[in-house]
Amino acid sequence: KLRTLQQLCDALTERVRLHDTAIEYLTMRLEAKVEASRTAPQPQPQLARALSGESLTSEAGGYKTAEEDCAETAEESGSGGPADSMQTSGAHSESAWSCVSDGGGGVHACGESTHAGVSGEVRDAESDPEGASASAAPEAASVPHEQESGVHALDRVLRRADALYSGLQYEAAHRLLESQMGAMSASFGSAVAEIEWRLARVLHDMALQAKAQSLAARERELMLEGLKLATAALEHDESNFAAHKWYAILVSATSLFEGTKAAIQKSFVVKTHFETAVRLAPTDATSRHLLGVWYFEVASLSWTTRKVAAAIFASPPSGSFTEALDHFLAAEAIAPGFYVKNRLMIAKCHSALKEREAAREWARKALEMAARTPDDAAAIAGARELLGRL
Repeated sequence: KLRTLQQLCDALTERVRLHDTAIEYLTMRLEAKVEASRTAPQPQPQLARALSGESLTSEAGGYKTAEEDCAETAEESGSGGPADSMQTSGAHSESAWSCVSDGGGGVHACGESTHAGVSGEVRDAESDPEGASASAAPEAASVPHEQESGVHALDRVLRRADALYSGLQYEAAHRLLESQMGAMSASFGSAVAEIEWRLARVLHDMALQAKAQSLAARERELMLEGLKLATAALEHDESNFAAHKWYAILVSATSLFEGTKAAIQKSFVVKTHFETAVRLAPTDATSRHLLGVWYFEVASLSWTTRKVAAAIFASPPSGSFTEALDHFLAAEAIAPGFYVKNRLMIAKCHSALKEREAAREWARKALEMAARTPDDAAAIAGARELLGRL
Protein backbone atom coordinates (compact mmCIF):
# COMPACT_ATOMS: atom_id res chain seq x y z
CA LYS A 1 0.00 0.00 0.00
CA LEU A 2 2.84 2.38 0.82
CA ARG A 3 4.43 1.62 -2.55
CA THR A 4 1.14 2.35 -4.32
CA LEU A 5 0.72 5.61 -2.44
CA GLN A 6 4.27 6.61 -3.32
CA GLN A 7 3.56 5.90 -7.00
CA LEU A 8 0.42 8.04 -6.85
CA CYS A 9 2.35 10.88 -5.24
CA ASP A 10 5.02 10.65 -7.91
CA ALA A 11 2.36 10.74 -10.64
CA LEU A 12 0.69 13.78 -9.09
CA THR A 13 4.05 15.53 -8.73
CA GLU A 14 4.76 14.92 -12.41
CA ARG A 15 1.33 16.24 -13.40
CA VAL A 16 1.94 19.42 -11.38
CA ARG A 17 5.32 19.84 -13.05
CA LEU A 18 3.75 19.52 -16.49
CA HIS A 19 1.09 22.06 -15.65
CA ASP A 20 3.74 24.49 -14.35
CA THR A 21 5.67 24.05 -17.59
CA ALA A 22 2.55 24.69 -19.64
CA ILE A 23 1.74 27.84 -17.65
CA GLU A 24 5.29 29.11 -18.11
CA TYR A 25 5.07 28.45 -21.86
CA LEU A 26 1.72 30.25 -22.18
CA THR A 27 3.04 33.18 -20.15
CA MET A 28 6.00 33.51 -22.50
CA ARG A 29 3.67 33.46 -25.51
CA LEU A 30 1.45 36.12 -23.97
CA GLU A 31 4.41 38.36 -23.19
CA ALA A 32 5.70 37.92 -26.76
CA LYS A 33 2.29 38.90 -28.18
CA VAL A 34 2.12 41.98 -25.93
CA GLU A 35 5.59 43.04 -27.01
CA ALA A 36 4.72 42.44 -30.67
CA SER A 37 1.60 44.57 -30.34
CA ARG A 38 3.65 47.42 -28.90
CA THR A 39 6.14 47.41 -31.76
CA ALA A 40 3.72 46.60 -34.60
CA PRO A 41 2.97 49.46 -37.05
CA GLN A 42 -0.47 51.00 -36.78
CA PRO A 43 -2.81 49.73 -39.53
CA GLN A 44 -4.12 52.16 -42.11
CA PRO A 45 -7.87 52.81 -42.28
CA GLN A 46 -9.48 49.96 -44.19
CA LEU A 47 -12.82 49.41 -45.79
CA ALA A 48 -13.85 46.77 -43.27
CA ARG A 49 -13.43 49.28 -40.47
CA ALA A 50 -15.76 51.68 -42.28
CA LEU A 51 -18.37 48.99 -42.64
CA SER A 52 -18.20 47.47 -39.17
CA GLY A 53 -16.76 50.18 -36.92
CA GLU A 54 -14.10 47.70 -35.74
CA SER A 55 -10.34 48.24 -35.74
CA LEU A 56 -8.03 45.70 -37.30
CA THR A 57 -6.35 43.37 -34.79
CA SER A 58 -5.23 40.49 -37.01
CA GLU A 59 -2.08 38.79 -35.81
CA ALA A 60 0.92 39.25 -38.08
CA GLY A 61 1.54 35.52 -38.12
CA GLY A 62 -1.92 34.66 -39.41
CA TYR A 63 -4.79 32.85 -37.78
CA LYS A 64 -4.38 29.29 -36.57
CA THR A 65 -6.11 26.54 -38.48
CA ALA A 66 -8.80 24.53 -36.70
CA GLU A 67 -6.34 21.65 -36.33
CA GLU A 68 -3.63 23.86 -34.78
CA ASP A 69 -6.17 25.54 -32.53
CA CYS A 70 -7.57 22.17 -31.52
CA ALA A 71 -4.10 20.68 -30.88
CA GLU A 72 -3.15 23.60 -28.66
CA THR A 73 -6.42 23.38 -26.73
CA ALA A 74 -6.05 19.62 -26.32
CA GLU A 75 -2.52 20.06 -24.99
CA GLU A 76 -3.66 22.65 -22.47
CA SER A 77 -6.64 20.48 -21.44
CA GLY A 78 -4.54 17.38 -20.85
CA SER A 79 -5.44 15.06 -23.72
CA GLY A 80 -4.35 11.50 -23.13
CA GLY A 81 -2.61 8.97 -25.33
CA PRO A 82 -5.10 6.09 -24.88
CA ALA A 83 -7.76 8.11 -26.67
CA ASP A 84 -5.83 7.86 -29.93
CA SER A 85 -7.25 4.38 -30.44
CA MET A 86 -10.82 5.52 -29.81
CA GLN A 87 -11.42 7.32 -33.11
CA THR A 88 -14.97 6.83 -34.31
CA SER A 89 -15.01 7.20 -38.07
CA GLY A 90 -17.89 8.36 -40.22
CA ALA A 91 -19.95 11.49 -39.93
CA HIS A 92 -23.17 9.60 -39.34
CA SER A 93 -22.07 6.92 -36.87
CA GLU A 94 -24.37 6.25 -33.95
CA SER A 95 -22.18 8.06 -31.46
CA ALA A 96 -21.25 10.96 -33.75
CA TRP A 97 -21.76 14.27 -32.04
CA SER A 98 -21.72 17.86 -33.20
CA CYS A 99 -21.41 20.53 -30.58
CA VAL A 100 -23.70 22.74 -32.66
CA SER A 101 -26.25 20.37 -34.13
CA ASP A 102 -29.88 20.85 -34.99
CA GLY A 103 -30.88 17.42 -33.76
CA GLY A 104 -30.56 15.89 -37.18
CA GLY A 105 -26.83 15.84 -37.49
CA GLY A 106 -26.66 19.16 -39.32
CA VAL A 107 -24.99 22.28 -38.06
CA HIS A 108 -27.24 25.01 -36.84
CA ALA A 109 -26.08 28.34 -38.16
CA CYS A 110 -27.29 31.83 -37.51
CA GLY A 111 -27.92 34.99 -39.39
CA GLU A 112 -30.21 37.93 -39.96
CA SER A 113 -32.91 38.41 -37.41
CA THR A 114 -35.86 38.41 -39.76
CA HIS A 115 -35.16 35.57 -42.18
CA ALA A 116 -34.32 31.91 -42.11
CA GLY A 117 -32.84 29.39 -44.52
CA VAL A 118 -33.24 25.71 -45.32
CA SER A 119 -30.77 24.79 -42.58
CA GLY A 120 -32.70 26.64 -39.93
CA GLU A 121 -30.54 29.68 -40.01
CA VAL A 122 -31.61 32.99 -38.68
CA ARG A 123 -29.85 35.51 -40.89
CA ASP A 124 -26.92 37.54 -39.52
CA ALA A 125 -27.83 40.88 -37.96
CA GLU A 126 -24.55 42.28 -39.26
CA SER A 127 -25.65 41.49 -42.82
CA ASP A 128 -29.00 43.24 -42.56
CA PRO A 129 -28.87 46.02 -45.18
CA GLU A 130 -30.23 48.73 -42.88
CA GLY A 131 -28.01 47.63 -40.02
CA ALA A 132 -24.97 47.61 -42.30
CA SER A 133 -25.57 51.15 -43.45
CA ALA A 134 -26.10 52.30 -39.88
CA SER A 135 -22.80 50.84 -38.73
CA ALA A 136 -20.98 52.19 -41.77
CA ALA A 137 -22.16 55.79 -41.49
CA PRO A 138 -20.15 56.93 -38.42
CA GLU A 139 -16.89 55.70 -39.89
CA ALA A 140 -17.37 56.65 -43.53
CA ALA A 141 -15.83 60.07 -43.02
CA SER A 142 -12.58 58.52 -41.72
CA VAL A 143 -11.93 56.66 -44.97
CA PRO A 144 -9.50 58.46 -47.30
CA HIS A 145 -11.17 60.25 -50.23
CA GLU A 146 -9.60 57.96 -52.84
CA GLN A 147 -11.17 54.95 -51.10
CA GLU A 148 -14.69 56.37 -50.80
CA SER A 149 -15.87 55.05 -54.16
CA GLY A 150 -14.51 51.62 -53.23
CA VAL A 151 -16.25 51.76 -49.87
CA HIS A 152 -19.61 52.46 -51.47
CA ALA A 153 -19.00 49.89 -54.22
CA LEU A 154 -18.28 47.11 -51.76
CA ASP A 155 -21.17 48.21 -49.57
CA ARG A 156 -23.50 47.80 -52.57
CA VAL A 157 -22.05 44.37 -53.35
CA LEU A 158 -22.47 43.20 -49.77
CA ARG A 159 -26.05 44.47 -49.63
CA ARG A 160 -26.87 42.66 -52.87
CA ALA A 161 -25.18 39.46 -51.69
CA ASP A 162 -27.06 39.56 -48.39
CA ALA A 163 -30.36 40.08 -50.22
CA LEU A 164 -29.65 37.07 -52.47
CA TYR A 165 -28.71 34.96 -49.46
CA SER A 166 -31.84 35.98 -47.57
CA GLY A 167 -33.82 34.98 -50.66
CA LEU A 168 -32.12 31.55 -50.60
CA GLN A 169 -30.42 32.29 -53.94
CA TYR A 170 -27.14 30.75 -52.84
CA GLU A 171 -25.63 30.13 -56.28
CA ALA A 172 -26.22 33.74 -57.34
CA ALA A 173 -24.82 35.07 -54.05
CA HIS A 174 -21.77 32.84 -54.47
CA ARG A 175 -21.11 34.08 -58.02
CA LEU A 176 -21.45 37.72 -56.97
CA LEU A 177 -19.07 37.40 -54.02
CA GLU A 178 -16.55 35.33 -55.99
CA SER A 179 -16.45 37.99 -58.70
CA GLN A 180 -15.35 40.57 -56.11
CA MET A 181 -12.63 38.57 -54.36
CA GLY A 182 -9.64 39.53 -56.50
CA ALA A 183 -10.37 43.24 -56.82
CA MET A 184 -11.30 43.73 -53.18
CA SER A 185 -8.34 41.81 -51.75
CA ALA A 186 -5.93 43.79 -53.91
CA SER A 187 -7.48 47.18 -53.17
CA PHE A 188 -8.61 47.01 -49.57
CA GLY A 189 -6.58 44.34 -47.76
CA SER A 190 -8.41 43.11 -44.70
CA ALA A 191 -11.77 44.30 -46.04
CA VAL A 192 -11.85 41.07 -48.01
CA ALA A 193 -12.89 39.41 -44.74
CA GLU A 194 -16.36 40.86 -45.31
CA ILE A 195 -16.56 38.86 -48.54
CA GLU A 196 -14.84 35.74 -47.19
CA TRP A 197 -17.15 35.11 -44.25
CA ARG A 198 -20.17 35.64 -46.50
CA LEU A 199 -18.77 33.12 -48.99
CA ALA A 200 -18.23 30.69 -46.11
CA ARG A 201 -21.86 31.20 -45.06
CA VAL A 202 -23.15 30.59 -48.59
CA LEU A 203 -21.00 27.47 -49.02
CA HIS A 204 -22.29 26.11 -45.70
CA ASP A 205 -25.89 26.42 -46.85
CA MET A 206 -25.07 24.97 -50.26
CA ALA A 207 -23.50 22.02 -48.43
CA LEU A 208 -26.70 21.49 -46.47
CA GLN A 209 -28.63 21.47 -49.73
CA ALA A 210 -26.22 18.81 -51.04
CA LYS A 211 -26.76 16.82 -47.86
CA ALA A 212 -30.53 16.96 -48.34
CA GLN A 213 -29.97 15.48 -51.80
CA SER A 214 -27.74 12.71 -50.35
CA LEU A 215 -24.67 14.11 -52.14
CA ALA A 216 -22.19 13.32 -49.38
CA ALA A 217 -19.02 14.02 -51.37
CA ARG A 218 -20.33 17.39 -52.52
CA GLU A 219 -21.44 18.27 -48.98
CA ARG A 220 -17.96 17.54 -47.63
CA GLU A 221 -16.26 19.51 -50.41
CA LEU A 222 -18.40 22.60 -49.81
CA MET A 223 -18.05 22.48 -46.02
CA LEU A 224 -14.26 22.20 -46.20
CA GLU A 225 -14.05 25.05 -48.71
CA GLY A 226 -16.26 27.14 -46.43
CA LEU A 227 -13.93 26.43 -43.50
CA LYS A 228 -10.94 27.63 -45.54
CA LEU A 229 -12.71 30.89 -46.29
CA ALA A 230 -13.82 31.41 -42.69
CA THR A 231 -10.22 30.85 -41.58
CA ALA A 232 -9.01 33.35 -44.19
CA ALA A 233 -11.58 35.89 -42.96
CA LEU A 234 -10.11 35.65 -39.46
CA GLU A 235 -6.61 36.07 -40.85
CA HIS A 236 -7.70 39.30 -42.51
CA ASP A 237 -9.78 40.68 -39.64
CA GLU A 238 -9.73 38.98 -36.25
CA SER A 239 -12.11 41.60 -34.85
CA ASN A 240 -14.97 40.60 -37.16
CA PHE A 241 -17.53 38.80 -35.02
CA ALA A 242 -19.29 37.23 -38.01
CA ALA A 243 -16.01 35.64 -39.08
CA HIS A 244 -15.66 34.09 -35.61
CA LYS A 245 -19.25 32.87 -35.73
CA TRP A 246 -18.95 31.17 -39.11
CA TYR A 247 -15.52 29.77 -38.33
CA ALA A 248 -17.02 28.06 -35.27
CA ILE A 249 -20.03 26.80 -37.24
CA LEU A 250 -17.83 25.31 -39.96
CA VAL A 251 -15.31 23.79 -37.54
CA SER A 252 -18.23 22.03 -35.90
CA ALA A 253 -19.68 20.91 -39.22
CA THR A 254 -16.41 19.57 -40.64
CA SER A 255 -15.48 17.81 -37.40
CA LEU A 256 -18.41 15.45 -38.01
CA PHE A 257 -16.58 14.07 -41.04
CA GLU A 258 -13.81 12.87 -38.72
CA GLY A 259 -15.96 11.19 -36.07
CA THR A 260 -16.77 11.59 -32.39
CA LYS A 261 -13.24 12.09 -31.11
CA ALA A 262 -12.57 14.98 -33.50
CA ALA A 263 -15.94 16.57 -32.72
CA ILE A 264 -15.21 16.49 -28.98
CA GLN A 265 -11.67 17.79 -29.42
CA LYS A 266 -12.80 20.70 -31.57
CA SER A 267 -15.74 21.53 -29.32
CA PHE A 268 -13.39 23.67 -27.21
CA VAL A 269 -12.41 25.63 -30.33
CA VAL A 270 -16.06 26.05 -31.31
CA LYS A 271 -17.01 27.36 -27.89
CA THR A 272 -14.09 29.79 -27.80
CA HIS A 273 -15.07 31.39 -31.10
CA PHE A 274 -18.75 31.63 -30.22
CA GLU A 275 -17.73 33.34 -26.98
CA THR A 276 -15.53 35.71 -28.97
CA ALA A 277 -18.44 36.51 -31.30
CA VAL A 278 -20.61 37.31 -28.27
CA ARG A 279 -17.89 39.50 -26.78
CA LEU A 280 -17.37 41.43 -30.02
CA ALA A 281 -21.11 41.81 -30.68
CA PRO A 282 -22.99 41.54 -27.38
CA THR A 283 -26.25 42.64 -29.02
CA ASP A 284 -26.20 39.92 -31.69
CA ALA A 285 -28.96 37.52 -30.67
CA THR A 286 -27.79 34.75 -32.98
CA SER A 287 -24.32 34.47 -31.42
CA ARG A 288 -25.98 34.12 -28.03
CA HIS A 289 -28.32 31.49 -29.43
CA LEU A 290 -25.43 29.47 -30.86
CA LEU A 291 -23.55 29.56 -27.57
CA GLY A 292 -26.72 28.29 -25.92
CA VAL A 293 -26.90 25.46 -28.45
CA TRP A 294 -23.31 24.51 -27.54
CA TYR A 295 -24.18 24.24 -23.83
CA PHE A 296 -27.41 22.36 -24.57
CA GLU A 297 -25.65 19.80 -26.78
CA VAL A 298 -22.93 19.22 -24.19
CA ALA A 299 -25.51 18.85 -21.42
CA SER A 300 -27.37 16.33 -23.61
CA LEU A 301 -24.36 14.08 -24.33
CA SER A 302 -25.04 10.37 -23.98
CA TRP A 303 -23.24 8.22 -21.42
CA THR A 304 -21.14 6.63 -24.17
CA THR A 305 -20.01 9.94 -25.61
CA ARG A 306 -19.17 11.24 -22.13
CA LYS A 307 -16.93 8.22 -21.62
CA VAL A 308 -15.15 8.94 -24.90
CA ALA A 309 -14.73 12.59 -23.86
CA ALA A 310 -13.34 11.57 -20.46
CA ALA A 311 -10.78 9.35 -22.21
CA ILE A 312 -9.68 12.19 -24.50
CA PHE A 313 -9.48 15.03 -22.00
CA ALA A 314 -8.58 15.31 -18.35
CA SER A 315 -11.22 18.05 -18.33
CA PRO A 316 -13.84 17.12 -20.97
CA PRO A 317 -16.38 19.64 -22.28
CA SER A 318 -18.86 20.58 -19.59
CA GLY A 319 -22.15 22.42 -19.78
CA SER A 320 -25.53 22.44 -18.12
CA PHE A 321 -29.11 23.04 -19.19
CA THR A 322 -29.16 26.03 -16.84
CA GLU A 323 -26.24 27.63 -18.70
CA ALA A 324 -27.89 26.89 -22.03
CA LEU A 325 -31.14 28.44 -20.80
CA ASP A 326 -29.34 31.61 -19.72
CA HIS A 327 -27.97 32.11 -23.24
CA PHE A 328 -31.28 31.37 -24.96
CA LEU A 329 -33.09 33.80 -22.66
CA ALA A 330 -30.40 36.43 -23.29
CA ALA A 331 -30.89 36.00 -27.04
CA GLU A 332 -34.65 36.38 -26.64
CA ALA A 333 -34.18 39.51 -24.54
CA ILE A 334 -31.96 41.04 -27.25
CA ALA A 335 -34.41 40.30 -30.09
CA PRO A 336 -37.79 38.99 -28.90
CA GLY A 337 -39.28 36.50 -31.34
CA PHE A 338 -36.28 36.58 -33.69
CA TYR A 339 -36.25 32.80 -34.18
CA VAL A 340 -38.85 30.10 -33.59
CA LYS A 341 -36.24 27.56 -32.60
CA ASN A 342 -34.83 29.79 -29.86
CA ARG A 343 -38.19 29.65 -28.10
CA LEU A 344 -38.33 25.89 -28.62
CA MET A 345 -34.87 25.54 -27.07
CA ILE A 346 -35.98 27.58 -24.05
CA ALA A 347 -38.90 25.19 -23.65
CA LYS A 348 -36.58 22.18 -23.98
CA CYS A 349 -34.25 23.56 -21.31
CA HIS A 350 -37.13 24.10 -18.89
CA SER A 351 -38.35 20.57 -19.63
CA ALA A 352 -34.90 19.11 -18.96
CA LEU A 353 -34.81 21.03 -15.67
CA LYS A 354 -38.23 19.56 -14.72
CA GLU A 355 -39.84 23.01 -14.90
CA ARG A 356 -42.94 21.82 -16.69
CA GLU A 357 -45.09 24.95 -16.48
CA ALA A 358 -42.34 27.18 -17.86
CA ALA A 359 -41.68 24.61 -20.59
CA ARG A 360 -45.38 24.69 -21.57
CA GLU A 361 -45.36 28.49 -21.64
CA TRP A 362 -42.39 28.71 -24.01
CA ALA A 363 -43.65 25.88 -26.22
CA ARG A 364 -46.89 27.86 -26.62
CA LYS A 365 -44.89 31.00 -27.43
CA ALA A 366 -43.09 29.08 -30.17
CA LEU A 367 -46.46 27.94 -31.56
CA GLU A 368 -47.61 31.58 -31.72
CA MET A 369 -44.97 32.35 -34.35
CA ALA A 370 -45.45 31.96 -38.10
CA ALA A 371 -43.46 29.40 -40.08
CA ARG A 372 -41.53 31.30 -42.76
CA THR A 373 -39.17 28.47 -43.64
CA PRO A 374 -38.94 24.67 -43.43
CA ASP A 375 -36.80 25.08 -40.32
CA ASP A 376 -39.45 27.23 -38.65
CA ALA A 377 -42.03 24.58 -39.52
CA ALA A 378 -39.82 21.88 -37.99
CA ALA A 379 -39.38 23.94 -34.82
CA ILE A 380 -43.14 24.50 -34.55
CA ALA A 381 -43.73 20.76 -35.00
CA GLY A 382 -41.13 20.14 -32.27
CA ALA A 383 -42.88 22.58 -29.94
CA ARG A 384 -46.21 20.91 -30.60
CA GLU A 385 -44.71 17.47 -29.89
CA LEU A 386 -43.03 18.71 -26.69
CA LEU A 387 -46.23 20.33 -25.48
CA GLY A 388 -48.04 17.02 -26.00
CA ARG A 389 -45.55 15.27 -23.70
CA LEU A 390 -45.65 17.83 -20.90
